[in-house]
Amino acid sequence: MTQYEDANKLIAGPTDFVYFCITSDNHDEMFLERDSLFNRFNTNIIEHTSSRFFISQLPKSLKELTTPWPFCSKINDDYNMVYTRESFLIDPQYLSKFGRFNFGAFFVPDYISQEVIDNLRRVSKLPVFSTIHNPIKKRIMPLNDYAINEFYKKNISNINKMSTKGNFNLENVLNQKFDKRTGLSPINVPDISILEPLKILINRLRGIYQNNYDVKFKVLPIKNEEDIQKRQKDILFWNEFYLKQIILEKIIISKSTTQNGVDELIKHLPNIEQLDNKTDLTPDELVSNYDYFLEAFNLDFDNIHFLTDMVFYLPILNKHSFDVIYKALLKKNISKRILNQIYEGGYGFGHMPANSFTTEKRMNDFNFYLKTMFEKQQDNRVVDSLFINYALSKKIPFLRLPFLPAKILYQKLNEIYQHATRVEELLEITKFNDLKEQIESIVENTVSKQILKIIASKGKHIKFISDFPIEWIDNNGLPLYVEKSVSRLPVMPGNGLIEHSYNSSFELGIQNTKILIINSLSKLDESSKILYRYGTEFKSILKREYFGDIKKVCYFEPENKNDFVQKIESFKPTILIYYGHGSHNLREDEGYLNINGEKFAATEVEKLSWVPPIVILGACETQTPNTDYLNIGNCFFLAGSTSVLATYFPVDGLFALTFLESLFRNLLNVMRGNDLSGVKVPEYLKTWADIILQTRRSEYMFEPCRTIIQHLKGKKKKTPEEKEILKILTKSDETLMKFVMTYCFSRVKTNLTEAYTFRNDAYKEFLKNNPEALNVLNKYLDHKYIFPESLIFTSLGSPEKIIISKQ
Repeated sequence: MTQYEDANKLIAGPTDFVYFCITSDNHDEMFLERDSLFNRFNTNIIEHTSSRFFISQLPKSLKELTTPWPFCSKINDDYNMVYTRESFLIDPQYLSKFGRFNFGAFFVPDYISQEVIDNLRRVSKLPVFSTIHNPIKKRIMPLNDYAINEFYKKNISNINKMSTKGNFNLENVLNQKFDKRTGLSPINVPDISILEPLKILINRLRGIYQNNYDVKFKVLPIKNEEDIQKRQKDILFWNEFYLKQIILEKIIISKSTTQNGVDELIKHLPNIEQLDNKTDLTPDELVSNYDYFLEAFNLDFDNIHFLTDMVFYLPILNKHSFDVIYKALLKKNISKRILNQIYEGGYGFGHMPANSFTTEKRMNDFNFYLKTMFEKQQDNRVVDSLFINYALSKKIPFLRLPFLPAKILYQKLNEIYQHATRVEELLEITKFNDLKEQIESIVENTVSKQILKIIASKGKHIKFISDFPIEWIDNNGLPLYVEKSVSRLPVMPGNGLIEHSYNSSFELGIQNTKILIINSLSKLDESSKILYRYGTEFKSILKREYFGDIKKVCYFEPENKNDFVQKIESFKPTILIYYGHGSHNLREDEGYLNINGEKFAATEVEKLSWVPPIVILGACETQTPNTDYLNIGNCFFLAGSTSVLATYFPVDGLFALTFLESLFRNLLNVMRGNDLSGVKVPEYLKTWADIILQTRRSEYMFEPCRTIIQHLKGKKKKTPEEKEILKILTKSDETLMKFVMTYCFSRVKTNLTEAYTFRNDAYKEFLKNNPEALNVLNKYLDHKYIFPESLIFTSLGSPEKIIISKQ
């Protein structure tokens, strides 16, 4: 489904609720008139922020609405939300399709014509709401305090018309406020907009639909720096508190819906004599003991084994893009001082000195700053409202984090990029790692150690809505991308977040997987001969050892970019693997794939008639972290791919080959259920996200060996010690890795992730009987000469939605 979906293609059952958001056709307008300043959200998406928050108080289906609590929490179907263009709604043939939808609503901005409103009321039985409190248009219901009652009044009437048994009585499961009859009260949350998604999520776990949401928000600068610090400290506390709260409630609800879980809950009760049945909990008994369970699990939170997916919005202003706008349009009127204020981190309250508006120039600064504050908070509310797409259906935590400080971080990203292009020099690797640590420190201080701790102990698949490479940060002695399954959703341009939310889960199995390997390297070019051969080796490995069916694997060497496009569109692969050269032109501010001297630009991706669900880009600079959003990885994400693996920096050809080989070895092992030696694959490997994590972990473990071998092979004059370690590492490749893995996993005490923290110790243990080689290893570790190649690939999209089907 796309942002502006044809209602004919919508797959919705007769008892599903469908919510239509009507949009205008404004794609030809200049982006400054059409889109928001920072995240480039289309005005239609901004306007429907109120619609999305209102829909979050409504059911997904009749099944969810009528299933008794707590079992309704197990219904994880997505919301049916459709963005439909105004121009479609004057076509009688198109309009006639809306009569088939029994439940739901239309949401219509005030700038949509009266004709469209009249047409919708004429052809559909669904209620028609405005997106504001006081609409000017006629025959439309305002989105005010009475809207909930009007929604249910209309939809219950539709239920009665459908029912074969006469009037359908919802009183068995709902109270007069249209919430589940649970007896639980709504959670009390401070009146802070950033907490709204968590509040709604917790209440939904409690069976409560309604929340009083005010679509208006105020934007005022704070004149006292101390007040800013206090407010941000308070919000950080509440963020941490309610993140923990929703996890505690998920633990209770998940246990209450299985017999084993109920048994565990009963064991926590101090007196089971109060129960009607000592082996079961009635809903009333669960409610009466709910607060007791919350307190008990809170005290034992760190020791409870429970994992949940989580979503975090980590905003950062794209300094590169905003600088371009500033230089072109704003520099003459707005001071650089204000620009620096805009780039600050925190929760975006803003700080303007009291005398900021004593001159005309300062008044201009003040007014512009107010406008930018409004735009930043408006964009934040848009992303907050997207929790309905990314978290509410499955009742998983959704949390907005503070703004990262853009100026200093982009400065460091520019520097780290320069060092990443010269990693054949050990000192450049040291500088890279030093900068990475500095970046980690800034991010950790912004995000909070407590939230990172919760992610480490209770996170499963972690999704960050962010343009920043958050997965780099160190957590518990490991990069976050090694510790947890982490993916990112790029924020710019913002409409991509809406598009991507409609990517449905699907199964990936041997029978339905088609793989296209594109090797765009030239076998005639001297500089590319070795890299070209790596591509052919990967083809042979994949065809011989993994996918024996030649119809399922296609290897292709395009002569030009038209060949590249035509092969993708004709073969229609499930998985596209591009192996070749890539680049990002800083002057043109766009990424390219380089195909035999021709450039396939990032903006050409949207023209493809077939977009593979999974795209793997084994090329340099396909998702550069310090530039605009027009790179190849982003554009495949925007075009509709569910999962994209792209590269931040130049990538070594041999590493790209080993990464791809490891990725597909893990994939095929899970599909078969065991590896090539017959060893059973762990049960926790279930999704494409799990495959990516397993591959990243394997490559992480191999980094010291790879760095030392690559550097010493290229060094002309080697010391005897260097010759010794090079000989050992090259001759004992498989033995070394087997030893390292055995050593690490034998030291695990609580969970398997611990094993990876022992990596360096394992290498030292392997070399302990060879002091010369050990000295060299220690030198590389102590001087930070180990290049973290495993961070080069970033995971974009929603790989956790791709379920691996086993034979």
